[in-house]
Amino acid sequence: MKSTVLLACCFVAIGGITAQTEDEKWNVGVHGGATQYSGDLGNGFYSNKQALYGFAGVSVSRYLTPRWDASLMITRGQAGYLASRDFSQDMSIDYNYRVDLSTANFVLRYNLRNRDYMFVPFVFAGGSLIRQRDRSTDLLNKKPFEFAVPTGGVGFIVQLNPTMAIQFQEMFIYTMSDNVDRHIGGRYNDSYLFHTLGLTFNLAKYKRVEGSRAGYRIDRCSDMGTGFKRKHDAKKVKAHSKHH
Repeated sequence: MKSTVLLACCFVAIGGITAQTEDEKWNVGVHGGATQYSGDLGNGFYSNKQALYGFAGVSVSRYLTPRWDASLMITRGQAGYLASRDFSQDMSIDYNYRVDLSTANFVLRYNLRNRDYMFVPFVFAGGSLIRQRDRSTDLLNKKPFEFAVPTGGVGFIVQLNPTMAIQFQEMFIYTMSDNVDRHIGGRYNDSYLFHTLGLTFNLAKYKRVEGSRAGYRIDRCSDMGTGFKRKHDAKKVKAHSKHH
């Protein structure tokens, strides 16, 4: 029973913490996850029949309003797909596709709940700058960098303490080309899905700001120091009085 009460108290305490605020606008993060492809060779989204292609990334986001953030995430990793043999009867067709994939994704994020909650779901949309380098052959994509629109997705944040949070998101990128997998056709261009898990950190202002948690913490330290000095001075005065 005691452990249950303690656990409930912990959740209540965590529920009162906040993420980025007007006084703590900047947030940085490290991320990693898996990339899946969809295109002329087939649809690998949410498939467990393909190889695992991973990536790593970093992010910077800035508070705009109580519900809106602007975010930049940069990733580097791989993507690929192995089509089934019934894809075509032409034995000259290359069924194996793999690329080095780098992205820079600028999005606007809308938080669906108030930032004071521990669990905050969000949606986001924007655009990307991507680089796709073919690893299966010596071919280098004719456009080393290209814009990809739209980029968007959903996710959620779990706030661990006032400065650190876990972030999970599903990010979809629709490319402007249809030949990176060496096949042209179909109704849609090549696209990617990023399954992302990250750890983010709020950057507090280390100066006195009215209403800022960081300022409050520093101000408390100043008060503690002042109080100690006053007690020390009082002892000196009392000792001096006794001496005379």
